[in-house]
Amino acid sequence: MNYFNVILRMLKWSISSTAIGCFLAAIFCLINKSGKKFTFGDAVSALLLVVVSSFRYDVGSDYFRYMESAAFASRKFADLHKLFNASTLSQYNFEVGYETISVLSSRVFHSKFAIFWMVSILLYVPLVYYCRKCTDNAKIALSFYILFGFWGLSLNILKQALAMMFILMAYEALKNHRYILFVCVTIVASSFHITAVVAALCILVVHLKLFHKLLMPTKRNLYFMVAVGVALRLMTAVFASVLRHLGVFTQYLFYLEAGNGDSTSRNFILYGAFLETVLVFGILYSAIQNLDRLRIINRNIEMYISIIMVGIPFSIIGVSKTLWLANRFAKFFFLFLLVLVPAMASAQRVPKGIPKSVPDKIAALLFKPCLVNTHFSLSLSVFSIVMIGWHAMYSVLMMDNNRFNLQTYLFGIPK
Repeated sequence: MNYFNVILRMLKWSISSTAIGCFLAAIFCLINKSGKKFTFGDAVSALLLVVVSSFRYDVGSDYFRYMESAAFASRKFADLHKLFNASTLSQYNFEVGYETISVLSSRVFHSKFAIFWMVSILLYVPLVYYCRKCTDNAKIALSFYILFGFWGLSLNILKQALAMMFILMAYEALKNHRYILFVCVTIVASSFHITAVVAALCILVVHLKLFHKLLMPTKRNLYFMVAVGVALRLMTAVFASVLRHLGVFTQYLFYLEAGNGDSTSRNFILYGAFLETVLVFGILYSAIQNLDRLRIINRNIEMYISIIMVGIPFSIIGVSKTLWLANRFAKFFFLFLLVLVPAMASAQRVPKGIPKSVPDKIAALLFKPCLVNTHFSLSLSVFSIVMIGWHAMYSVLMMDNNRFNLQTYLFGIPK
């Protein structure tokens, strides 16, 4: 009976969260116009995301821990100078960004939910701005952020969500040769989640073309990334050993070691990680297959594809009940899909010829109906249906330890 109730709560969460996601995507499509100029519709979109995100009350396993941590930080570090000394930085492994905004938010909002308002503003205002300025179609980018699952995860993994957003901005600085800004934004990102340092280094390697032959967007390299992921998935002990030697990442060791109990095990997340890997592989495969048309849309598209490819091995490693943090790390790279997917939607030219090789035919059969029509233009109607179905499933699989309650602190403290 208890199991049956859990299934009902999961179904309710799936339907309700997907309905909210569809509502947001529909609003984005109605009020957002084309172009790179930030509009009134963009401001409304950001405000809507901040307000609707108040429904995050009790979403995710770490909700109350985040709230209690913010309350503790606002009391202990009322004087911010105490936060930025050597002993405190060492104690928090340099991850003092969350504590900083906890103190600042408590001064501005004077509410126990202040931290969540602050996180929403820091996340969704830059997100809307980024989608407007750095993608080919803001409404598709925003809708993809919602329906792919990034928004749902941002309601739970607050620190990493913020770090991911800053890394997104850091790459734009790097792409425009603003190296000092890149370093500064990366430092800010790592103050929220130390793994942002690793993500930034990987992105820097791609940008500098240090292993260009292995990272350039080709089908062979995409297969290679899959092979690397599968190989590393079988070498869990190596990861634990590397983390021990690095020292700063030892706080994540218990996630990688077996026998840690239910607190670190996820029942369904491995299925979500597997399906996500397949979906991202399909998007990348289709993009690589039609790279010439994408270059017309975005001259830097190859860099974005290469960055996303780096996430594939980590996502494969995360196909596990205990190694699921690797899949979360892959999100740093998958977030760049916000640029790739709108670019694919704008690629309207008719491709020549038909797939000849067996892998090409298989990819066309599996992924083309979801991503492109016969003229390579993104079939928005089909893609929307696929993404809605994906969100309904993914919202449950990737948060299977959630209480699956849908409440809001918008009008006060939920009962």
